[in-house]
Amino acid sequence: MATLSPQLRCTHCGAKVPDEAHTGRCPGCGIELRQAGTWSEVQEWGRTRRLGRGRFIRRSVLRWGLLAVAQCAFLAYRGEADPGVYAMAALWLVGGYVFGWWYWRSAEREYAVWQAGGTASPDPPAQE
Repeated sequence: MATLSPQLRCTHCGAKVPDEAHTGRCPGCGIELRQAGTWSEVQEWGRTRRLGRGRFIRRSVLRWGLLAVAQCAFLAYRGEADPGVYAMAALWLVGGYVFGWWYWRSAEREYAVWQAGGTASPDPPAQE
C-alpha cells in the first residue's frame, strides 16, 4: 500500500488530473490548469517534512486522541464514565503516536524514492 500518491490533482477542486492533461482543463471543475496549478501528495510531503517529525507526530496524536479525550470529558461531566473509558482514551493517544510514527516513516521512504526519480509506489510491477 502506497502512503503517498504521485497522482497530480487540481489545486482548485482536488480532482485527479490525467498525466497527459496537466496543461489543459481540469476534468472536475473545468478551470484552466495553468492558472489553477496542480499538486500531488508526494510534493505536499516535501512541505510537511520541513515542519519536522516531532510536530507531525504530535498532530497525529492530537487528531487520534482528542476525540477520545473529549468523549471521556463529556461522559465524566454527565457522570457516566467508568475507568475503562479513560483507559480507551489513553490507548487512542498511544495509537495516534504509533500511526504518526509509521506514516512518517513510510512517507519518508516513498519521498526518497520519488526524489531519486523512481515511482512513489512500493508495489511490485505486474507479472506478464
